[in-house]
Amino acid sequence: MTDDDLPALDVGDHVVDRDNEDEPRRLLVVGLSPVPADNYEVDGGRTVADANPDYPADDDVIRVIFPKGSGLDVDGHQRYAYPRSRLRRVAAVQDAPAVDLGAVSGAANGGGGR
Repeated sequence: MTDDDLPALDVGDHVVDRDNEDEPRRLLVVGLSPVPADNYEVDGGRTVADANPDYPADDDVIRVIFPKGSGLDVDGHQRYAYPRSRLRRVAAVQDAPAVDLGAVSGAANGGGGR
């Protein structure tokens, strides 16, 4: 799958992990990083690319949470960082055009990773 085959994601979109589609669980996109997977550090110096060797090392990084029940509060949820190509969008929440990750700046490294 190439980047051209994947729709752009935006904060608020619902996605599922392609590696767990036999037991899908919706994830909520809460952040987009301009830092590629091979430079985005999680878990004591490991990168998102290290944790996801089956996906492109230079993939975009999408930060997600596993939402609990209903409600809009995203505080207190552990955040995870996934390579873009590991995620499949199941619902686009925003009608606005998706954010161009190359134009995003000031994203912070950190949070949990997969």
